[in-house]
Amino acid sequence: MILVDPMADAADIISERTIMDVPDVAAFLRVSESTIRKLVKEKRIPYFKIEGRYLFYRGALEKWASDLSIEPEKGSTKGEASQKAEGIWSKTKGK
Repeated sequence: MILVDPMADAADIISERTIMDVPDVAAFLRVSESTIRKLVKEKRIPYFKIEGRYLFYRGALEKWASDLSIEPEKGSTKGEASQKAEGIWSKTKGK
């Protein structure tokens, strides 16, 4: 049984359950398809597989990307926030 929030917008529900393939996800995240395949191989991105095809729920990807995001600290400059984000991204790439 699927429960739906009666206050949720129908477009939001459809968007969250939209299924994307590797090229779609690469374009969505603005990275290469090989990067997406590497993330899948390392099980670092939410996906499922049907008949050999890697597929992704858009809503799950949005949550995953949001969980990776870094909020700048008060008083930090844009450059400092970028450096911190790059450091965290490089650490996740090495896992």
